[in-house]
Amino acid sequence: MPQAATIAVRAEPPAPSRRGACPTLRQPMPTGDGLLARFRPVDSTLSLPALAAIARAAEVHGNGLIEITQRGSLQVRGLSPETSAPFARAIVAAVEVESGVPVETPPLAGLDGAPDPRPLAARLRKAIAEAGLRVSQVPSESAAPSPPSPLRGGNEGGGGS
Repeated sequence: MPQAATIAVRAEPPAPSRRGACPTLRQPMPTGDGLLARFRPVDSTLSLPALAAIARAAEVHGNGLIEITQRGSLQVRGLSPETSAPFARAIVAAVEVESGVPVETPPLAGLDGAPDPRPLAARLRKAIAEAGLRVSQVPSESAAPSPPSPLRGGNEGGGGS
């Protein structure tokens, strides 16, 4: 008699409430393994004590792993509704976290021999904060067409990077 085949079914995590929404410390995103919180230290720098505090918070409140995203943010999975707020408080106590309109600098800024963009980024962050701008007031990349690119020969690819 032939054996019955078994099929593993993997539940998909719930979709974020808004397309394009990114998880944050304040609003972690549900995933298949709990809540996921993502944050970016200002200027992408961490001291050893700050990194140790983040590791402790990940271990106590999440799955114990710290992931580095392609853009240099940090994220922790395995949080729960009960642990996400204490996790966020522990992170904010350990490191200055970017909030509001993101002004990104490369993770190796100031360390790779190239001109250091961090002083300019700090001035931009200050000007944005003084102007009271919020992310919702900044046009998205899709709101305006990209300028023609000599490398692409025009605007066929749309916006984004």
